[in-house]
Formats: sequence, C-alpha cells, structure tokens
Amino acid sequence: MKFVFMLIIFVSILPASIFAAEEAVEGSSYWDQIKDKIQNKTDENKERTRKAKVWIEEDIKRIGDWEYYIEELSLADLPQLEETLNRLGEERWQCFWVETGKNKSVFLFKRPAISYLHRIPKGDVLRLLNGVQGD
Repeated sequence: MKFVFMLIIFVSILPASIFAAEEAVEGSSYWDQIKDKIQNKTDENKERTRKAKVWIEEDIKRIGDWEYYIEELSLADLPQLEETLNRLGEERWQCFWVETGKNKSVFLFKRPAISYLHRIPKGDVLRLLNGVQGD
C-alpha cells in the first residue's frame, strides 16, 4: 500500500524534467526510473527511521540518570568561590558533597541528565514509539 501511495505521489508531483533524456540510463524505461527513485527515497526514509529509533532509545536511557561534576576550589578567595558556585548553579549543578582540605575543597555536583522525551507528554511519546516500531 505504501508503495502504491508513494508511486502516485511521485508520478503526480515530480516534474518530467527530472527524467530528461540525458539523465536516463540506457535501456531503462520511464517506469523503471520512477521505481528506482521511489526505492531510493524508501531506503532514505528507512535510514532516518533507524537513526530516530537509536536516538529515542538513547534518550530513554537518560531519563532518571544523573550527570556528575567535580571541582576543586580555593577557600582563600571567597568572591571567586561565590562566582564559581553561582555559575554552576545557573547551569543547574547541585552541590551534594564537599570534602574540605587545608586551603582547597573538593566540591561534588550533580544534575539530572538531559532527556528531551521526558518533557514530551507520555501519550505523544507512545505514538512516536509506535510509529518507529512499525518500520
């Protein structure tokens, strides 16, 4: 059914200049050229679908995961420490542990891993997944 639908679209939309004589492969008919172009587009769409499926699977794995960041900061320069902590806060890093030393401290930060699917309503994600699984 997809093939017939695509064939109708290509025959009605594509200008005849695409199939000009200089582009024609010797021995192939007009219909063979249309079939080849349709097959090429079908193959391209399958590759896009495969890439989308891989991206979706990777994004789903990130839901609920954390990213971690460790920074060693000097306690001697408090304005610089405050500036650094504010910058990291703007980037949504949360400090969850501080290991103090003599003049420096090690700060451990975390933030939720970025997942775009997490922001999409669940019904839309399920429709998207069903569309990808169908191919």
